[in-house]
Amino acid sequence: MRYRRAMMLLVSAGGNRVPVIAKLVQADEDTVRDVIHRFNEIGLACLDPRWARGRPRLRSPDDEDFVFQTATTRPTKLGQPFTRWSIRKLVAYLRKVHGRVIRIGTGGVGFVRLNLATSPEILTEAVRRMTNS
Repeated sequence: MRYRRAMMLLVSAGGNRVPVIAKLVQADEDTVRDVIHRFNEIGLACLDPRWARGRPRLRSPDDEDFVFQTATTRPTKLGQPFTRWSIRKLVAYLRKVHGRVIRIGTGGVGFVRLNLATSPEILTEAVRRMTNS
């Protein structure tokens, strides 16, 4: 990406017009104009792309830690009548007992059984996926 932008600037400095530059680097004319205008505004910093940050996180790190701690604790130790967490049971427990409304989606782990026999790495990944959906 930096190389293409640098090429646009170099060819532009040689006196070529935007349509010629766009054909040479196989880019849209508007993109070439944007790169040239940004170069005129901020100099060589225009070579670095401006990546978007993405959507804001839905949960705080405290919520994630709370879900993780609950999911890695045996349900019987928390007074529940079952031995393994399902996603539905975990969500219901978090809402009913702690009053915390934390949205947990399946995130591709709908059939993962959360129990202490599962290796910690798999369990951590499953909880991470559940909380990042």
